[in-house]
Amino acid sequence: MDEKMNTKANIKDVASKATVSIATVSRFLNGKTERMSKETALKVQAAIKELNYVPNDAARQMITKKSRMIATIVADVDDYFATEMFKGISSILDAQGYTAVLFDSDTDKNREQGILKIIGEKSFDGLIMQPMLKTEADLRVAVKRNLPTIIVDRELSDSNLANVVTNNFDISQQVTKYYMNQGFERVIVITGELSGVSTREERYSGIRSVSSDAILMEVPSADTKLSHTYDKLKNTLIRDDKRTVIFALKERWLLHLLPKIMADGFMANQQVAVTGFSDTEVIKAINPGTSLINQNPFLLGASAAELLLNELNGEIVTKNKKIIIPAEFK
Repeated sequence: MDEKMNTKANIKDVASKATVSIATVSRFLNGKTERMSKETALKVQAAIKELNYVPNDAARQMITKKSRMIATIVADVDDYFATEMFKGISSILDAQGYTAVLFDSDTDKNREQGILKIIGEKSFDGLIMQPMLKTEADLRVAVKRNLPTIIVDRELSDSNLANVVTNNFDISQQVTKYYMNQGFERVIVITGELSGVSTREERYSGIRSVSSDAILMEVPSADTKLSHTYDKLKNTLIRDDKRTVIFALKERWLLHLLPKIMADGFMANQQVAVTGFSDTEVIKAINPGTSLINQNPFLLGASAAELLLNELNGEIVTKNKKIIIPAEFK
């Protein structure tokens, strides 16, 4: 048997078979055929097929200085929102030959810093992140190299990075106006820690622009089942008979609170309504009459991936460029 047939072909073998240079084969493998004659491209293609050549990713990376891997950090992988957003990112990157690698910061700033350090040390071509950190300076300290980066679902202060977000302020303002016009007198806002998370701050500001005396209830991290939070909420509701809308800034809070609110009869006489940001149909299944704010996490992710690809392809991405994906209230 021919010894050559038992040896895995390499890029040099392809170049020799096609009677072209190794650089020409490399350009062909990386899709840079615009300055290559059709005849040359066909010769390289035929040699690859005949030799059953499979490009070695490590070797290709050494030549192109690209790994075609994009680091993606989400704040909480358990959230349906984060899962759908990652699907949107992957759908765009996959179509262009890139691989999205998922990291979960688990809403932990220290964990996020550790992940960013790892990303900075590895050969990722870019980064898409839903950050817990507050500034671009914090990001650069952790990564320590100029890595093309897009921020999604959050905004950083003092940053020139492009970001993709929901119209958090406007939709929260719109929904609060709707309930005030329906005769509701009070808004109780349910959220995680407000400070430092731009998404929550924008939503709360939108609510307060209509209802300046809105009551803020921040869910402690230890109150995983919202038992303590519900006790506070219940005491507020039974203190007087004001018509109250409970506005949750995240679906998770509604999933815990709505069954308890219904079981205690607070919604029976239409004195209490619940609303908030929701990513699934679960709340509607529990109470079909509930009106909710629906985001489009898939489109948020896909738009972030498109922005990053534009930058990787040499296009100039406007500093502090912001793409807003409108949410719907229905």
